[in-house]
Amino acid sequence: MATELARRFVVDRIRSTIGWVIGLGLYTGLIVSFFPSIRDSQSYEAALEDYPDALKEFFGGDAGFQLTTGPGFINAQLFAFMVPLLLAVVAIGYGAALGGEQQSGLIDLVLANPIRRRRVIVERAVAMLATIFLLAFTVLLVVTVLGRMVDLGIDFSRLAAATVATVLVVMVHGLVALAVAGATGSRSVAVGSATVIFAAGYLLNALSGLVGWLEPMRVLSPYYHAVGPLPLLEGWALPNLAVLVALCFLVLAAGVVLFERRDLV
Repeated sequence: MATELARRFVVDRIRSTIGWVIGLGLYTGLIVSFFPSIRDSQSYEAALEDYPDALKEFFGGDAGFQLTTGPGFINAQLFAFMVPLLLAVVAIGYGAALGGEQQSGLIDLVLANPIRRRRVIVERAVAMLATIFLLAFTVLLVVTVLGRMVDLGIDFSRLAAATVATVLVVMVHGLVALAVAGATGSRSVAVGSATVIFAAGYLLNALSGLVGWLEPMRVLSPYYHAVGPLPLLEGWALPNLAVLVALCFLVLAAGVVLFERRDLV
């Protein structure tokens, strides 16, 4: 079957995926349930005005730090950092697994069949996308359902925009792990490389709002293209999403080339 490898990859990890779905759903529900107490607290709103600018930049800047509004609260508590971070952990782990399979020799059993290496990379990417989309959809569903109960006032189109942006930036880093794993055959190197790039992008996006000379460089951060335009507050930022899509395809193509050139003997 054309997608047998992707299906097998998803099935092999179905138990951990279910665990992540449950965990993310509970965590998201807990965050949303806090909103009424924040919204109705005048003292909390006054305290927010005294928060340092540096802290605000790490949660989407001053515009995204409006915690007493539904969109601002969900942006700061979920989409500005925690949801991308948690999904990146899953994606990077999925991508780096190829390195572990090379170290254990398990990949040799797969490649002993008439299967091209590029198919291994592409179908793993498809499986990764399906898993990340499921986890992101869980967050979207919980925010949508519970949001109506606590009157978050979030437009569904903007919530969808933030979800898509999160999926794309997470996929960029998951594909980096996959490409590095294919090139080096090392799980630890793949995890380390993708994690460093994720952290560097996050810090560049945050610090560029505080350090003037870093401002022009923030466009180099994949994280900026996902959270910088504040899709949860401003809606779809199609040019930024196009950049993330292009990065996904470029990294995937690099992964295919690197894995096909690697000597597995």
